[in-house]
Amino acid sequence: MAEILIVDDDHHLRQGFQRLLDAEGYETRTAASAEEALNLMREKMPQCVVMDVRMPGMDGLEALKRMRALEGCPPVVIMTAYSTTETAIEATRLGAFDYMLKPFDIPQVLELLQRADRLAPDQFFIVDSLAWALFRLGRTEEALQNIRRAVALVPSPEAEILEHYGDIAAAIDEVMGKGLRPCYLGNVSTAEQGGERILSTPPWYAYLRIAEGCDNRCAYCVIPALRGKYRSRPMAELLDEAAELASAGVKELIVIAQDITRYGTDLNGEHQLAKLLKELCKLDFHWIRLHYLYPTDTTDELIDVIASEPKIVKYLDIPIQHCNDTILKAMNRRDTKADLLALLKKLREKVPGLVLRTSLITGLPYEDDAAFEELCDFLREVRIERAGVFPFSPEDGTKAALMEHVDMEEAQRRAELAVDVQSDIIDAYNDSILGEEREVLCEGYDSQAQMFYGRSYAESPDIDGRIWFTADSEIAPGSFVNVRLTGTMDGETTGELV
Repeated sequence: MAEILIVDDDHHLRQGFQRLLDAEGYETRTAASAEEALNLMREKMPQCVVMDVRMPGMDGLEALKRMRALEGCPPVVIMTAYSTTETAIEATRLGAFDYMLKPFDIPQVLELLQRADRLAPDQFFIVDSLAWALFRLGRTEEALQNIRRAVALVPSPEAEILEHYGDIAAAIDEVMGKGLRPCYLGNVSTAEQGGERILSTPPWYAYLRIAEGCDNRCAYCVIPALRGKYRSRPMAELLDEAAELASAGVKELIVIAQDITRYGTDLNGEHQLAKLLKELCKLDFHWIRLHYLYPTDTTDELIDVIASEPKIVKYLDIPIQHCNDTILKAMNRRDTKADLLALLKKLREKVPGLVLRTSLITGLPYEDDAAFEELCDFLREVRIERAGVFPFSPEDGTKAALMEHVDMEEAQRRAELAVDVQSDIIDAYNDSILGEEREVLCEGYDSQAQMFYGRSYAESPDIDGRIWFTADSEIAPGSFVNVRLTGTMDGETTGELV
């Protein structure tokens, strides 16, 4: 059986993943950082790498670039707790074999690793760089002919690989001869979503994926092609899974999907997220956190539930991507700048203490200097507390890839300028909360800083900063404590135990 290298800074995930794979007969090695993983690969190349995106020091995407430069690099599978469009696109562009979302569905994980195991290192590049366009996105006849030529050039593959490439050739014939569109993974839109849970996080928080796929069809986004149509999981199944997590001691439940606001609409035509949240709030969780909300499907009923349920933290991740009306329309977004302003105003009014997070893309088609400045002015006006800014990356198979846009260097420059604007907003927010007492979920102790660290309701794990604080006695990770915020440090807040 193949050797798999597991790369993640989280000890609990490495240990749990290793136990799972060992039980399936895989040989495993682990690395706590990207740097350690690269050193291990230089000593002995594994047959597959499973790697987290967010790690201290070198992150997973930078590590992926360096791994691909190594001779005989195996398939690399990216793990992420956040199914952001930008991360998926960037990981695929850099050569990731695939990516998988936390929390994991064990059957899907094992199937993915089995596929990766079938690819020899010298054949991986052909499959990854060419065939993925066929099987995941669908391409033009010219692209398919390129894949056929690449397949024909594969030197003396083993019988198992021959069978695999034969499948590719047969699929190409169907596409070119009958106009059909094959799917490498079978029908992704009907894939089983349930299965045994593996807790891939520290024991005090966990993700509950309530749906898979996406029907929004944003012009820049490859997610629908990768993940299929939107499929809500049955509510009874979700509540059973959540009850198991609560019984296991999970204190923070993070409700997640590519778009959680659409939950239930494919089941009976009605938005059911508000109903689901009311039921989840009956379980023994301390916090319930929400990722990701689509603006136009954020209903008044949902807002009222968020405002009234004390377990739902007043932190919402609402990716808006841009604010310019021309760009939003071209990108097939269903909202306008006026819609966004009205929604954010309503949320601020109805949810006291609300902290907002969003994602933004600079350099999208039709973004000229004026549109970019409009985006920066929008940020200054609405004062969103958390924001990730990414340069536009044209992805094959998307409508936006065929549209005229600024070059990558200019998109990157604009992203850096937007980050500067957002940094001022974050600093102002941090200054405004100094002196407050906040409930903090302690997550550990840093011996170098000689401080404990954790998160309040205003910080989501892995994507936001930490609260650093001092205490005279030992505090167990996973404990809730009260911290008075007294200062700032590199964009994060510091404080002392009350």
